[in-house]
Amino acid sequence: MLELKNITKDYEVGDDKVHALKGVSLAFRENEMVSILGQSGCGKTTLLNIIGGLDRYTDGDLIINGRSTKYFKASDWDAYRNQKIGFVFQSYNLIPHLTVLGNVELALTLSGIKKSERRERAIEALRKVGLEGELKKRPNQMSGGQMQRVAIARAIVNNPDIILADEPTGALDSTTSVAVMDILKDIARDRLVIMVTHNRALAEEYSTRIISMLDGEVKGDTAPVSFADGGAETTAITNDDADGVQSDSADNAPQAAGQTASDEQAKRAEKLRKKQHKKEQKAITKANKAALKRTSMSLWTAFGLSWRNLITKKGRTVATSIAGSIGIIGVALVLALSNGFNHYIEDMQTSMLAHYPVTVTEMTMDIDAMMENMENGGVKLEQFPDGNKVVLKGSNSAAVYHYNRITKEYMDHIDKMPEGLAIDVTRDYAKSKIIVSNNMRTDTGFGVVDTSNNAVNGMMGTNSSGFQQLLNNTEYVQSQYDVLKGKYPTEAGEIAIVIGTDNSIAISVLNELGLKTPEDTENATFDDFLGQEYKLIFNNQWFTYNAERDLYVSFDKLSPSKADWQNLYDNENNLTLKVVGIMRIKETSSLALFSTGVVYTPALNEMLIQNSMNSEVAKAQLDDPVRCVSDALEISAGSAGKFPCAGLQFSAIQAGMEKPMGALGMHITADDIYNMALRAVGANDIPNAVNFYPVTFAKKTDMINYLNKYNAGKAEGDKIYTLDAASVVTGTVSDMIDIISYVLVAFAAISLLVSSVMISIITYASVVERTKEIGVLRSVGARKTDIMRVFNAETIIIGFAAGVFGVLVTLILSFPLSSLFKSISDGMVTVSLVSLAWWHALLLIGISVVLTTIAGMLPARSASKRDPVVALRSE
Repeated sequence: MLELKNITKDYEVGDDKVHALKGVSLAFRENEMVSILGQSGCGKTTLLNIIGGLDRYTDGDLIINGRSTKYFKASDWDAYRNQKIGFVFQSYNLIPHLTVLGNVELALTLSGIKKSERRERAIEALRKVGLEGELKKRPNQMSGGQMQRVAIARAIVNNPDIILADEPTGALDSTTSVAVMDILKDIARDRLVIMVTHNRALAEEYSTRIISMLDGEVKGDTAPVSFADGGAETTAITNDDADGVQSDSADNAPQAAGQTASDEQAKRAEKLRKKQHKKEQKAITKANKAALKRTSMSLWTAFGLSWRNLITKKGRTVATSIAGSIGIIGVALVLALSNGFNHYIEDMQTSMLAHYPVTVTEMTMDIDAMMENMENGGVKLEQFPDGNKVVLKGSNSAAVYHYNRITKEYMDHIDKMPEGLAIDVTRDYAKSKIIVSNNMRTDTGFGVVDTSNNAVNGMMGTNSSGFQQLLNNTEYVQSQYDVLKGKYPTEAGEIAIVIGTDNSIAISVLNELGLKTPEDTENATFDDFLGQEYKLIFNNQWFTYNAERDLYVSFDKLSPSKADWQNLYDNENNLTLKVVGIMRIKETSSLALFSTGVVYTPALNEMLIQNSMNSEVAKAQLDDPVRCVSDALEISAGSAGKFPCAGLQFSAIQAGMEKPMGALGMHITADDIYNMALRAVGANDIPNAVNFYPVTFAKKTDMINYLNKYNAGKAEGDKIYTLDAASVVTGTVSDMIDIISYVLVAFAAISLLVSSVMISIITYASVVERTKEIGVLRSVGARKTDIMRVFNAETIIIGFAAGVFGVLVTLILSFPLSSLFKSISDGMVTVSLVSLAWWHALLLIGISVVLTTIAGMLPARSASKRDPVVALRSE
């Protein structure tokens, strides 16, 4: 079954070579109790380690069941120890953080045995040594004799062919020694037990065979294996034998070649013989390996071993996790602050949506080009140039402005916009809402209220005195605003007053809006404003046809008297606009849709356009595409001023505007001016501006992307560009926060690296502490990869614990820090400025695990390379 053939073992000690074994040849029976006796240093333990596969022989061969081990790889030796060998050591070598049952089960976990079967077999092994009632005890809770019996149970649990016992009674008293020897003798009835001992009396009493050794050689054998017993003559083909087992042609080729052929033929024959020999050696190796099943420690087993070890060192494990979490806490706090500030900016952006909507107007600006133009006139200039040339900067307006031709096709594109992108879409028309008040600061007391509410003007802060249109989304407006008095306006003739969060409205605004100001302004109430009225004047009442000039002239250009104003105000065709409610933004709302002033319903716009299209001036303009038939249109050309269009031909207007508009980078045709004239009198239902109120800033990007799809395949002059003024400010702030966050994360990451180095050192200390455990694991068949897996599992657990602890500490700190920032901001900040995103938390835990795993790789690799023989001798 087991045969040693001329085994030698040499050790290099400095420049010297020590011969531990000198040509040992032995054979063993399948079941016998063999004791190896000899003085210390005679080579008996070395021989035992070679038989057990813990150490490698220098020369010779170890034959197992007729199979050579000469070409075994490390994985083959691991499988051999696991399935063929059971070790019993003098110092027991039990793993302290495992229970009795766990120590015995260890070898079975490497064999891939299912958990239920492992437990059953381990309990049976413990029953055989009389310890079935001590399953849950730890090694430090047991006596020496009990621990040695646990070691014996571990040795036999995998049903090995050979039990190797190295001084099994060396640390025991005489009584306990007898009990252990009785167990070993009982085991030897059905398997081979080889024991190394100094106790000749025990050897003679219990052994069936005693082998004596001296200076690395066998000097005596009381029961050597003869050929009749199944010794050397009955073994299968070995590697040494294989050298002589060749085909006749291979044996005779060199001789024949030497006699009848040239030297070159002899070389070819020798090459053929070596090739045949190599082939046979591979066949022998393959047969050896086929009998052994590869061992493998599962990932869960590795984690279990590491977890139990860490639990036994709770204090150090917690301290290591806390130290490892310092870097995580630093990075997490930076990310939490960055995330919190970005949320704050988003909150600010949301509250500014009404004042900074995405707009499409006839004349629009390229914000990026404008910012570049402000910096260097639109030209990228070399910085710090040589020479004495002076560069004069000017304005490059052509790169800033663009004329949007809003068409029915574009309006259809807007109508098809997917739901969920915008709270609402409002349309502004060039047709002015002629609203007359009888409370104006004029000589007559009457006047036209300024109703301009262009979104760009609002952006510049000039729309506070204008009438503002309510959104079509009534439900959303009511979710953001309270009606403090009266009702929410729904009809065309109903309007409401919006006051500030402190119930304020400027007297100057009231005067500009033509609202009656209470005499006792200190005690003004909502009732003082409810019920006040305006008059909406339609085209047929506002425009008068002047036959002499062939022009429709506005009422206010006819120098009307107070009586004329009164008659206009009292005309029965007018629409009465009545203040029916007082509105204020809700305390919990972050979305300010309207400035303080007057708001009207979308129904008013619809009524005005419908009435205007049927008016005389509108029909006259539709019938005359050549000239402007009214004084309603006045075109602004930037710094060039305004161009009145009354009575002029569109071609002449276009020619006069060509140069100033060209300076702005825009080319306006006569047809464009004609369309402006139609809109000025309400003869065109195409708006001159559209305002988009996105649901969120995240949705705003999707909304703009959809609007920009209209430009696909369009010529530059037909493209329509949106204006998103808010993104200039908020985008710059967000970029600054991101840059600061990156810098702070980089600094915090240094502490992560320091923590990783510390964990690497602590893992190495753990390797040193668990050196004997490494030897035990290797003795039961664990591979080098399995050892690495155990220590990698330990660093993963520490990394995970450090990551979780760091995230939890950050979450706890976020509450007082957020409260601190809120108190410092004096109520300006309403959201948490320290808010760790869930995906940041998961990412940081993952980073912690990865870094600690990397940090532990070198110590883990060092552990896997430890010599199991040296490891077992360590204390």
